[in-house]
Amino acid sequence: MCKKYEFNIRKFVKGQVWFCTEDQTVTDALRSANSKALNGSRPYFIVHVNGNMITCVPMTTNINGSDNRHTDIVFHNPVIDVESRLVVSQVTTKGVNEFTKYLYQFSNEDTELIINLVKSSIFDNEDTIIKKDTEKNDKKSDPEEDKRALIDLENRLRAGVRKGVPIFKTEKEASLWLNFWGDKKTYEVAKYFNISQSSVYYWRHCAKKKIKENT
Repeated sequence: MCKKYEFNIRKFVKGQVWFCTEDQTVTDALRSANSKALNGSRPYFIVHVNGNMITCVPMTTNINGSDNRHTDIVFHNPVIDVESRLVVSQVTTKGVNEFTKYLYQFSNEDTELIINLVKSSIFDNEDTIIKKDTEKNDKKSDPEEDKRALIDLENRLRAGVRKGVPIFKTEKEASLWLNFWGDKKTYEVAKYFNISQSSVYYWRHCAKKKIKENT
């Protein structure tokens, strides 16, 4: 007779993407009220599970919508072969009964990256930190010297970052890179440095973290 095992099986875990069904009357009411929040049935990325309530991030294939924010995450979705956007600026909570169909799951590494970016968006006042740091550096820096330093940094990054070596070695490098590349379109940055779009978000996260460490 086979041995019977007891496993801790969970239906919902962080990193999964589920389709959530929204009652049509709710959707109609939100749209009639000109709600700025995403509405309608759509996929959601699971950030945290707390009993019957799930913290999650809505997703859309509209990557250039008017609700687009710099904290949102755009990536290529190989499951349906389209560009998708994790609307981090609209992280929300839903009941487990609203999760009607499992779609796919991100790797552990990508899940942690996304969740760290969500945490940064919610809890860190990074924009203010960067702005203050930029203003401080602008008063003391030489534009020509900064230009040469940025070129040297770009050449190093384009050559490839070895494992274990920090992407930005100093606060100044992080500030220079963010000042020039921070607002550029993600796919443009990825193409220039020959990295994935997910890596672009990680680099931005690392740059902001480096700056925050010195404030």
